Amino acid sequence: MMIDFEAVLRHFWPKALRAIHDYHDYEVENDRKALRALCNKNLPASARMACLVKWFRSYAVFLGVTTPEGLRIAEAVLVWADERNPSRDLTTAKALADAHAELMKVVCQAYGKKHQFTSLASKALWLCYPESVPMFDSYGRNALSVICKMEMVLTPISEKRPEYEEFVHVWKQLYEMHKETIENLDIGAYSYRVRVFDRVLWLIGQRSFHTD
Repeated sequence: MMIDFEAVLRHFWPKALRAIHDYHDYEVENDRKALRALCNKNLPASARMACLVKWFRSYAVFLGVTTPEGLRIAEAVLVWADERNPSRDLTTAKALADAHAELMKVVCQAYGKKHQFTSLASKALWLCYPESVPMFDSYGRNALSVICKMEMVLTPISEKRPEYEEFVHVWKQLYEMHKETIENLDIGAYSYRVRVFDRVLWLIGQRSFHTD
């Protein structure tokens, strides 16, 4: 069974953009503050870490993480971000997966034990490369799982691979297949097209692929 994903994109895109703007004061401004904190090395480290902890908590990826643990994770993310190559090429699924794996290792070391920080690491990576990185969440993963079964040209990856690698492997294929359409859809004053695409998947995943 094949689907007309171009039609799906056009249907959900305005809803995705509207969802982002509906939360403008909270989500978009919150993103801006976190991006500034990550990029501005002149700010006190404590202020940068506090801003990142607040941002991670707003995305519910710090559940069960104590305040001291959160500060250690934020500090580790900042060290990684400050030492990274800001022009690193993340145009391929492999490059994205490799960068995510690096950051996941850093986060787990800061936490002090093994933990499934897939979503947190993807969001931290997005802060470092906001124009290139897809954010992982369960709704987006569910949407891709359904789409992958219906878009026969998409090739799934072995489930034995790390969770983000599986996710970004399909995400990247789908994005590249429809890149021309995605780049021609209106995003208004918003800056990050990949975030709108992520929100499309988030909406689809919530609705179990219903388009009403």
